[in-house]
Parts: sequence; C-alpha cells; structure tokens
Amino acid sequence: MNIPKNINTMTNEELIAYIGDDETNNNLEYFIKNLKNITPELELLAVQQDGWCIEYIKDPTEEMKLAAVNEDSESIKYIDNPSPEVQLAAVKQNGYDIQYIDLPSIEVQLAAVKQNGSAIQYIDHPSVKVQIAAVKQDGYAIRYIKDPSPEVQLAAVIQNGDAIRYIQDPCLKVQLAAVQQNGHAIRYIKHQFPEAQLAAVSFSGDVLAYIKNPSIEVQLAAIKQDGNDIQYIDLPSPEVQLAAVKQNGSTIRYIKDPSPEVQLAAVSVSGDALSYIKNPSIEVQLAAIKDYPPAMRYIKHPTDEMKMLAIKSGKSAIRYIKHPTDEMRMLAIKKNIEDIIFITSPTKEMEEYLHKKVIKSYDKDIIDSVIYNINFKYFTTEERNNVIKILIEENSIEELNYLFYTGIVEYNELPDDIKLAIELS
Repeated sequence: MNIPKNINTMTNEELIAYIGDDETNNNLEYFIKNLKNITPELELLAVQQDGWCIEYIKDPTEEMKLAAVNEDSESIKYIDNPSPEVQLAAVKQNGYDIQYIDLPSIEVQLAAVKQNGSAIQYIDHPSVKVQIAAVKQDGYAIRYIKDPSPEVQLAAVIQNGDAIRYIQDPCLKVQLAAVQQNGHAIRYIKHQFPEAQLAAVSFSGDVLAYIKNPSIEVQLAAIKQDGNDIQYIDLPSPEVQLAAVKQNGSTIRYIKDPSPEVQLAAVSVSGDALSYIKNPSIEVQLAAIKDYPPAMRYIKHPTDEMKMLAIKSGKSAIRYIKHPTDEMRMLAIKKNIEDIIFITSPTKEMEEYLHKKVIKSYDKDIIDSVIYNINFKYFTTEERNNVIKILIEENSIEELNYLFYTGIVEYNELPDDIKLAIELS
C-alpha cells in the first residue's frame, strides 16, 4: 500500500485501517512522523505494528512504551527514562538492550545477563552475583569481566570448559572443572597441573597432543582410552608401547623400531598389525597368522608351516597362498567348503569330497556355496535331480541358469515334474 497523498484528510476509521494493513509497516515511521493531530489510539496501534514508531510520539504512555519494546526490544533506545517494567520487558527479549539503559537496577542487570551472558559487557562494575549469572548463561562471558574471582571462574568453566582460555593462571579446582566439562580445554592452560592432565586424558586420550612432557601415569591413562594416542608421545617407554599395542595392535605403526616383545604383543591382538612391521621374525609371523590368517598376504616368503597354520586357523586363507599344494587345498575345503571358490583345477579327490558333502545332507547353504564348482559326473541322475530340486525350492534362479546355459545340465533330460517346477518358479 502506498502512502496516501494527504493523510491529514483521512478519517480516523481510514487511518486505523491504513495502519493495520500489513503492507503499511515499511512506511509507518514516516506516517506517524507526518500525521498531524494523531490520536492516542492511532499511536498505540502504530507502535504495536512497529516499535520504532515510538521515536516520533511525544509523551508516549506506559502502555505505548511496553507495546513498543514488546514489538521490538531495541526501540527502548528511543524512550526517555523507561520504567523498570519497560526495561525488564526489553532486556528479557534481548539482553544487549541494556546498553540503552542508564543505571539499570540489579534486577534488570540479572534479567539481561540471564537472557544473554555477554550483555555483561554493557554493565559498569557488575556485582559478583551478576557476574555468576552471566557466566552460567554463557561461560565465554568471562572475557568481559575484569579479575574474575575463583567462584566466577568455576561457574564459567562448568558451563563451558573452553572458557578457561580467558582465565589467567587458573587454580587446580578450576582446571579440573574445565577439563571435566571438555577434556580438550587443556590446550588453553599454560601451566597445567598433573591432576588436570590426568583428568583431561581420561576424557579423551588425544588431548595428549596438548600436553608437554606428560608423566608415565598420564601417558598410560591416555592410551588405555585409545592406543593410537601413542603417536603424541615422544620416545614412549617399553611399558607404554606394550600398553598401546595391547589396546590396539595396529598402533605399532607409530612406534619406531619396536622390540620383538612389542611386535609379538601387537600381532597377538591384531594379526593385521604385521603389515606395519619390518622384517618380522618367524615367531611374530606365526603369531600373526594364528590370530588373523589373511595376514599371510604380508609375508613375502611364507614357509609350508605358515601356510598350513593359516589354513587351519581360519577360512579363506587359501586365497592368499601362492602355489598351494594339493594337501593344502584339500585341507582348506575340509576346513571350510566355501573355499572351493579359491581353488582352480580341483583334483579328483576334491571333486569326490564335494560330491559326498552335498549328497550327505543336501544342505541348501552347502549347495549354494559349491554349485559353481560341482562336477556332476560324480553324481547319479537321482542325486543331480535332488540338487536341482533344492535350487528350485530356494528360488535360486541365477544358479539354475548357470547350470542350463553352461550345458552342465540338459533341460530336456530332466523329468517332467522338475521341468514343471522350473516353469512355475
């Protein structure tokens, strides 16, 4: 709505309708400023729509003042000598508005900092009570307080541990409260108490990165959280190294020239840690394989003993063994029949073993595992048909297609009941 050419010729009803229109809001200040003989009713309606209109109202009533700050708290800056009620209404909306109030009362100060702790920057010589209220709302508000007391410091770091960055030489109690709220707050403490260091690493071991020359006790507490935190320790002792790899074997990658004892402890926890060890001993290699058979892939020249141990210790190890003997291959599929998929050119003994394994129970899981490696020449017609029936029952379409398209099974040779079952499936 555009401003009428002559607002002073409008009736009171027209003015009320005009002010109440949403499209009028952008022009209200100009409207109020230029309207002659404006009525209190219109003034109140105007500040209810736009609090800043109070600037152009001479001798506004208390009701108008409250309406103005309730619409926009910052409009208090245009109100001379606002009452305590108006002041409170403003700062409860936005604590920063206390900057527009001369000599605010304790009640108003408290209301302001409870709404926004940083509003304390606009209060001259705030009391300890106000200071505590401010930092309880926002710990960072302590940066606006000159020489805060230990009580105020404590309240600040309890609200936000990182607030300790604005405190010079915090006492032990304050340091402990800060790192208990946030262990990473230790990075802002120049003179760290050992007790604070210990509390910090108990919160999160990686804060070791912010601690210079940590004690053995602190180091051990940190790596008990996560062995990987040994990376933040310069020249860790054998005791610390062992504790780290026992928590996580792979942390050996952060240890320079680990001893055989540390190597053995690492691979006993995680055989995969072998990948981080240069020139491991036979004993270490065997321990790694026993824990994690696929660790075979990290051994350049494994012995037959290592290969057999890997196969005996877990499934799929055969896939990491180059040029396995028939004995090894047979042992692999006996340990885990699914390993047949890693064996090329199986021997007659292996194929016969698969045949016996399948027809022993016609277990669907076994059939699914070996179907692509079965040599049906060892199966009678009845045995072959039983296998196909299992595939049909399990709706194993992909496996059935494999058998037909490769010519392993001739569809036309199947009995009518199986053909019908296939068509229905």
